[in-house]
This record gives sequence, structure tokens and C-alpha cells, in this order.
Amino acid sequence: MLLVWYKFRDIKNILLSNFKEMIKIVNLDYRTNNPRWGLKGIHFNNLYEYIKTLGFLSNIRHYINAPITLNQSVTYFDNSISMHVEGNNIDGAWNEECRIHYYKEDNQLNSKLVSLYNAKSAGVGNITSRINSNSYINHLINDYNFIVQGNNYVKDVFPPININTNAILTTLKNKIKDEISFDEIQKAFCDGWNL
Repeated sequence: MLLVWYKFRDIKNILLSNFKEMIKIVNLDYRTNNPRWGLKGIHFNNLYEYIKTLGFLSNIRHYINAPITLNQSVTYFDNSISMHVEGNNIDGAWNEECRIHYYKEDNQLNSKLVSLYNAKSAGVGNITSRINSNSYINHLINDYNFIVQGNNYVKDVFPPININTNAILTTLKNKIKDEISFDEIQKAFCDGWNL
């Protein structure tokens, strides 16, 4: 009987150890299969796209509705997005809807942020495209401390105001482990940040 218990304990420890390693891995697929719309959401083809997009979304300069005023406009992608959690569940939908609104030309989105472009749907009014992905935006909130602001039907989502890019890069390094070097992580993040 003791031998069986010992083996069970070993199996439990092995499974727990493997689980801890598995949760460090970066998820590249944030799509959901909706019976009505099919497979929708953000899917990254590789780590470079994931990290570059994270760098882009981490720079407050890209947000059209930024809670701070920047006295500079540096690149085409300045003021090009907003991110929201919409209270669709209040209207009877199954859940809140998390969206990125994109306000500039789609061809630029396609050339620089392919994963966002591939996940887009038509926008309305001055919104060129809407990118729906509850799981990805919740991932940004939960794993990278993006902030949800407001109490209205539509809440804004922003990167942390005093963003610590080193903390994000360290989190990425720990999640990615040895798949790519830290220099490659930094380069991909900066490629997105500097858009």
C-alpha cells in the first residue's frame, strides 16, 4: 500500500511540475468558436507577431482616447486605436464584448500588424475596423496589468499609465523561456512600440 501511495505522490508532483511549466507558455490563439459567427478573434502566427502587437498596444501614444495628453505626434499609428469592454450583456448578449477599434487605413494595419488585420471586421462611423477578442483583451488586463477605466456601458482599456516595459519584457522572457533570445524579445516589442 505504501508503494502505491508513493507512486501516486510522484505522479501528482510530476503533473504539478509540468502544469507549472505549461502555464508559462505564451498562447498564440485567442479565437473562440461562436456558433453564429464561426471562429473569430485574434490568432498570432508566431511569437514575433505576438510580442510586436503587445509592444504596439503597450504604447499609450497609439490610443486616440488616451487619458493623458502627449504634446507629440511621432508616427502614422499615433492616435490609431482605442480598446474597450462593452456591456453587451446588459442588452441580453451572453457576455461583455472586448474590442479594439482601429481608426486609420486598413492597408497600413495589414502591412504592420497582420494578426490584428486578420481578426478585423467592418467598423462604423469613423472606426475603420473593429477587432473583437474577449480572451486576448482579458489576457492583457490579467497578465500585463492593462487598466479598465469607467463605469459606463463602454469602459476604456489602456496600458498601465506608468508602464514598466522591463517588467513586461521579463514576464515575456519567463513565459517564452528559451524559444527566442531576450534580444529578439526586446526587438519585437520595440518594433511594435515604435510604430
